[in-house]
Amino acid sequence: MKNKISTKFIVTVGVVMVCCGIFILSYDYFKAKKSSVYETMNFALTDQPTYYDYDDTNKEEIKNDTEETENGEVFVNQPYFIGRLEIPKINLIKGLASKESKYNDVSKNVAIMRQSTYPDVEKGNFVLAAHAGNAWNSFFANLYQLQIGDNAYVYYKGIKYTYTLVNVYNQDKTGYIKLYRDKEKNVLTLVTCTRGNLKYQQTVYIFELVSKEAE
Repeated sequence: MKNKISTKFIVTVGVVMVCCGIFILSYDYFKAKKSSVYETMNFALTDQPTYYDYDDTNKEEIKNDTEETENGEVFVNQPYFIGRLEIPKINLIKGLASKESKYNDVSKNVAIMRQSTYPDVEKGNFVLAAHAGNAWNSFFANLYQLQIGDNAYVYYKGIKYTYTLVNVYNQDKTGYIKLYRDKEKNVLTLVTCTRGNLKYQQTVYIFELVSKEAE
């Protein structure tokens, strides 16, 4: 009798432990799913200067906001800039105008999406857009060269924000864009027209914050 009771007890404990394990695994899974959601933004690269396929032979040099000095290239800080974006891998340095500025437009600069938050907002999403193609203002023409793990840097209010690329995906142009990202993290999102399909698709680059430090 004593052995039978012990066996039942062991079986019961085993079943309870299995159920607890399944619950914990399921909780972690659904928690991860809950944090990885998408935001929808009204989005359009108006005034797209080039609808034909990307052509390296006709591409002009990307105009960065830098000038040559005796000590090399330096950033030129225009009065309306509130910060800048740097992506060393593709040699990109561009100043950023505030969301309210008339210079915050893809026809002139890398533009900050009005629905986005600034880098200093906790768990925010800093969304930038620019043209691809081969016009003078195709500042994101070389984003296609980036790979998962590459870094981008945003300088804002005296702080250097370092982001790492974690996801790249394409979407059809519908006037809206879905931004898939972890809502528990600070994110930088870059959006441009898709290389080779500028008219009908756009490509989204999701970066997650890995560090921040004073300039």
